[in-house]
Amino acid sequence: MLILILIIVIILICLIVIWLLNTLGLFKPISIKITQPPFNELTIVYKFQRGDYSKSSDIFKDIDKYSSSHDK
Repeated sequence: MLILILIIVIILICLIVIWLLNTLGLFKPISIKITQPPFNELTIVYKFQRGDYSKSSDIFKDIDKYSSSHDK
């Protein structure tokens, strides 16, 4: 009787693992296609600063200055 319960538990665990992997998309085919990017131009601005967070307002001001919302 104990062996039967153990086998049922192992089968249930395997079914749960298979269901979880299926839900996460492991068994779905991967489709690869080459398309044009959704933008014409891309500007990347990077700034690094080390120090206190209280001094980070300059970085946020620069981000606001260079953001695309001001281009319009």
